[in-house]
Amino acid sequence: MSTALPLPNSRRVHGMLLVNLIILIVGGCVQAYLTRPVPRDINSAVPELRPEQVGLPAMHEITDVSRFDILRQPQNISPKLYIDSWPALKQVFALQQDESSTKQIEQTLNKLIDTADRYGVLNLQAQRSRQSVDRDTAERLIQECIDAEPDQHLHHFQSALLSFDKLTDTRNPIAKWGYSNAVLSAYERAFALEPKIRAYRYYLVFAYQQTPQGFGGNPKRALNLATEAINFDPAFFLVRTHLYLLRDEIDDAFDDMDRAIASGFYKTTTLHDAIRAALQREDYGRAKRWAAYTIGVHSRWPDNWVLTARVLYASGQHSNALRCIEHALKLDPQHIDAQQLKSSWKNNAND
Repeated sequence: MSTALPLPNSRRVHGMLLVNLIILIVGGCVQAYLTRPVPRDINSAVPELRPEQVGLPAMHEITDVSRFDILRQPQNISPKLYIDSWPALKQVFALQQDESSTKQIEQTLNKLIDTADRYGVLNLQAQRSRQSVDRDTAERLIQECIDAEPDQHLHHFQSALLSFDKLTDTRNPIAKWGYSNAVLSAYERAFALEPKIRAYRYYLVFAYQQTPQGFGGNPKRALNLATEAINFDPAFFLVRTHLYLLRDEIDDAFDDMDRAIASGFYKTTTLHDAIRAALQREDYGRAKRWAAYTIGVHSRWPDNWVLTARVLYASGQHSNALRCIEHALKLDPQHIDAQQLKSSWKNNAND
């Protein structure tokens, strides 16, 4: 006698789907923001086009963009942070700069393993293992460091970086949830020990802002963390710009965007969002000035030229807008937005 399997309860199925969806959101939202692609050269053979050639302010009239610090979340602990905590490691980084062999570097690390800098060496070895995708070794080494020196913030930083690598690679929603929590917990511990390190606060701001409030998100805490940091790290003008834009507090966002640029800090995605907000307000003067920054910092990235074209077209400079679109297509002939805008604007001109 056969027995039919019971049909699943529809509410339970819907509930499980909802939970999986939320896990994907929580695990991926911060990752998605912090790992957005960095602009890159696409066709270096295309001659330069300067902002002033398409009706934008000349860069020398605004600022020296060569001094800009492009804000991004680090993927590794910097040599400076290592040397500040373990000065003996300076000789290791000197060997790396001299392009010494891996064998020489390993020999130097082994000589330091039984000194007072032992756990700095193990932390660096964990980082080197992580870079070579030997995550089991990295995890074992960094856990030994944390067990021995729980008050050393760089151990928790390395743990966060390792968990973030795993978060980036996995597609399993339950695993994403676990790794996301591990990253957040490690950064919270590192931040509690050393609150002035930019990377810790930067990650926490976006984690608290992007995560749904029922799952650990706290937009108010995110804004407070960014505001607290401005007195000692003006990069957080740029971070707070992003938060104000999300809160639709546009005047405050625009003020902070100008302060960030004046302080020499830049993030493409945040500036693009600010330019779009300026366009919605028909604040074309500000939009053009900010568009000139995007070109000055990343002159060979087609997306910057497409957004600049939108600014110019909206302000009535149609011929300059088309010139920007044509330049974007020289850099990337397959750029879909540029193709569509060129076709649309030419059709409008023929109407």
